[in-house]
Amino acid sequence: MSRHADAIRLQLAKAPLPGRQLFELIGVSQPTGSRALRALGSEIVRLGAARSIQYALRDNARGLPDILVHRIDAEGQIRRLGTLIPVRPEGFVMLQDNGVALHSDGLPWWLFDMRPQGYLGRAYAARHGAALGLPERLNDWTDTHVLRALLAHGHDLVGNLLLGDVARERFLAAPPP
Repeated sequence: MSRHADAIRLQLAKAPLPGRQLFELIGVSQPTGSRALRALGSEIVRLGAARSIQYALRDNARGLPDILVHRIDAEGQIRRLGTLIPVRPEGFVMLQDNGVALHSDGLPWWLFDMRPQGYLGRAYAARHGAALGLPERLNDWTDTHVLRALLAHGHDLVGNLLLGDVARERFLAAPPP
């Protein structure tokens, strides 16, 4: 079975794939491929349902955890939206709490405004970059670098989203405005 599991890892490291296409590429039947996918367990992230299921390979190499995403509503209450999961090659899957899974090839568009940028972003990189193992120049940052910064200090940013437990706890501990 490890031979099939290794073949699945190799294919999914390139991009998420529908089951049928994945099984054709590795040359196995649907039942054999399904058993191999089950054997991989939490390494595999499922997107979609029924015949439209796609599979992605969880990316542990970037050093990012699964990231809880919360939204602050107009009344100041926290509502959990789901979990952002890093997948290969450089993408993310947003597994929403309603069961819908959405894939993006890079940083999801709804996080773009939260990334450090401009004068304040450069000041942030100068002050915290070295401690977080980030490049000095913002232009050299990857999506992974952005998420490391947001996870470390993302409790008071543009918008109404909180990424990770640290941001959630800091928001809850903050005095009312």
